[in-house]
Amino acid sequence: MNMLWYGGYQGTLKNLTVIQPVPGLPKLHHLTFSDAPAYRTLVAEFDDAVMVVDSPPHQSKLTIQWIHETLKRNVTHLLVSSWPIILTASFLTSSSPANASSP
Repeated sequence: MNMLWYGGYQGTLKNLTVIQPVPGLPKLHHLTFSDAPAYRTLVAEFDDAVMVVDSPPHQSKLTIQWIHETLKRNVTHLLVSSWPIILTASFLTSSSPANASSP
């Protein structure tokens, strides 16, 4: 049994919760799937663009579907944050022998 991979996301738009997290910014949408709450997406609408921030790979098709059905627009930009790279680099740097203090 593979404990690291359970296959692709099987959820639907019925599992989706959308809020506007910042009062006064109604075109900023925070998407969370109730059966996979660790993965979240931010969608920002602009006059000439729709930007998706960090859409999880297995939920991206549903995110695009929600944008098409709800906003009646296409995604024009994808912003991928670097936080996984930063965490990995931080771990590697802090655990490398070169950074170990000598007794």
